[in-house]
Amino acid sequence: MEGVIELGKGDIPVVWYSLSLLEATGPATPAGTMVVANADVLGGLVVQELASPVASMIYSAGAGIVNFHTGYQCDSQEGRLMRISLR
Repeated sequence: MEGVIELGKGDIPVVWYSLSLLEATGPATPAGTMVVANADVLGGLVVQELASPVASMIYSAGAGIVNFHTGYQCDSQEGRLMRISLR
């Protein structure tokens, strides 16, 4: 957070990226996971706006599904739909 605040004071654009993963770092439903991803980015925007109201922000969010056997994000139809919806 300190870095984002300092970059905002210098008018350097900041990329806020949220990666909510279905049933891991987000809720069990695709809609809930997308809400959490958007809330993460909007929370960062609030912090940045309070630090420097004129600073630029680049919205970027992603969502996916975790394969609990490997612990890695896997490709799935739901994951693709969530990523498309967040663009």
